Amino acid sequence: MHDLDFEKFVPMLKDLRELFLKYDKLFNADVLSRLVDMAHLGSSDFVKELQSGAIWGSAGSIADTVLLYSAIGSLDERRGDDKELLQLLVCLGDEMEAQGIATERIRTITEGFRRTIQKEDTKDVPPGTSSAKA
Repeated sequence: MHDLDFEKFVPMLKDLRELFLKYDKLFNADVLSRLVDMAHLGSSDFVKELQSGAIWGSAGSIADTVLLYSAIGSLDERRGDDKELLQLLVCLGDEMEAQGIATERIRTITEGFRRTIQKEDTKDVPPGTSSAKA
C-alpha cells in the first residue's frame, strides 16, 4: 500500500458533517468530527474507522441515512440534500478507491449511489434530448 493522504478526505468529511448537523443528526456528525480529527492527526486508526460500519454499515450508518424523511426544510431542499449526501459518499468512496483502501462493500455501495444519482439526473430530461453533460 502506498502512502496515504488523509487530508484529502477532510473536505468531504466536513461537508458530510455539515449536512448531518443541518438535520440535527448529532450522532452521525460526531462520527464525522472524530474522523476529521483523526485525519488531521494522522491517526493509525483512521483507515479502519473510515471503512467501518458507522460509515458504510446498515441501519443507522451514514450511508444508510435518508434526509428526505426529516421534518426540517422544504421537500425540494431535502431532496437536494439527499442528492448531495449521495454525491459526497460517492466522492468519499472514489477517494478511498484511489488511495487503495476501499473494500468490496464500499465499492458496491459507491457504485449503487452513483447509479442512483445518474438515474435522478436523467429522470427529468425531456425525451429526445441528451442527459450527457458537456
